[in-house]
Amino acid sequence: MSWFKTLTSVLAILASSGCAIEVAEQEDAAATEQAIGSASLVVMSVNVRIPIDSGELAWSKRLPRIQSMVNSTFTGGPHIIGLQEMTLATRNDLSAALPQYWWYSIDRGDGEMVGIFVRTDRLEVLDFGFRDVSNGARDDSCGLSDDEDPKNRPIQYVLVRDRTTSKQSYFYNTHYPSKNSCERHGMSDIFASYVAARAQPSVRAILVGDFNDGINADFTRNGSFQRLLDRTGYTSAFLRGPLTPSIISANFATGNSWNKNLRVGKMIDHILVSNATDVFEMGIDRSMYRRSNGSRVSCFTVTNGRCNENTIPTADLELYSDHWAVWASLRQ
Repeated sequence: MSWFKTLTSVLAILASSGCAIEVAEQEDAAATEQAIGSASLVVMSVNVRIPIDSGELAWSKRLPRIQSMVNSTFTGGPHIIGLQEMTLATRNDLSAALPQYWWYSIDRGDGEMVGIFVRTDRLEVLDFGFRDVSNGARDDSCGLSDDEDPKNRPIQYVLVRDRTTSKQSYFYNTHYPSKNSCERHGMSDIFASYVAARAQPSVRAILVGDFNDGINADFTRNGSFQRLLDRTGYTSAFLRGPLTPSIISANFATGNSWNKNLRVGKMIDHILVSNATDVFEMGIDRSMYRRSNGSRVSCFTVTNGRCNENTIPTADLELYSDHWAVWASLRQ
């Protein structure tokens, strides 16, 4: 069967956004765009969390926060986004909340999806595809006795052309296994081979996703993450810099926690690039939202339970996901 028949439906981009964006968010986005230059390509990766939580963490509460976070990163939102842990329902919700994006999603077989959202006002989609990676395919012979992650872990890509500069880029998105580090090593080998199969000297490649491994608080790198760097020769945008104020010292933890005060720890959400000199800037979006009125606060640092050493206690703020989104601007 042709892989086209296995793809989820792809929507055409709608003519206008219709998204409600606060004035403060518009100002943030305009300042970011002025700083990095409108010709830069802005990319993002965010694990939006499967909708299994309740109360203030329920999907219905978090959806407008994700919408706000995306739209406040850059005027009109990042040009291309890799998302993890969507479902059919949450993908449809995100598509409605972010109508400026064309999307392409892959169900891994149990209802959980990865997806790529592309702003086609800036980027022309030339090609797209995926490879499904089973636990058997990624299991190497490292001899660990950990429980296996039984889930398929798709790797998806789009090939885009910048309407402003005509520069082409491959953009890959994936979600690594959650249990067995042995399988994450195998996943890195498969990922690197999949990328190499369509590599072209004149076409940049960007790899994003939730890798469930990465860079520790002391800047050492986990084995599977280092393996991907070694196999591809690519560079982590985080390790390249320069960094925004959202990353201070070792305050770069990105994933897998509802702890609003957590800043120091492992970075497991990543953006890798084939050309290190393309990285203009990289950041972690630490937006949180006031419980009283839903307004956005950029909470870069937390001191004694308060954001940015000011009077806003994190106890009065809510999160958009259990992962912080990571973004980078790339020279075009």
